[in-house]
Amino acid sequence: MPAKAGVHKPTLPLAKRHAVPEESRQSRRALHTWSKEWRAIRACVLVRQPLCIACLAEKRHTPAVEVDHIDGDDANNAIGNLQGLCKRCHSRKTGRENRGFGNRRSK
Repeated sequence: MPAKAGVHKPTLPLAKRHAVPEESRQSRRALHTWSKEWRAIRACVLVRQPLCIACLAEKRHTPAVEVDHIDGDDANNAIGNLQGLCKRCHSRKTGRENRGFGNRRSK
């Protein structure tokens, strides 16, 4: 009877090799995502913009569930720099601008 074929197991999954550790992302932020201040700002933005801004531009009505920094700067938490987006639009914007969530930003 033939032997079972071996299974290739890389030393580290590709995503872990290329991702920036979460603790370093959080340490660069002006306000940590779990901080009381950020949660208050986030709630304010989602009350003012309950629908995804990007979806509204395409005449779709999708609830905003995430708050995005328009200029991509995590330190700029001015209300004018924040917008409500749905999960799909926020993921697409992050992938387009930052080469994907968790990866190093392009210079």
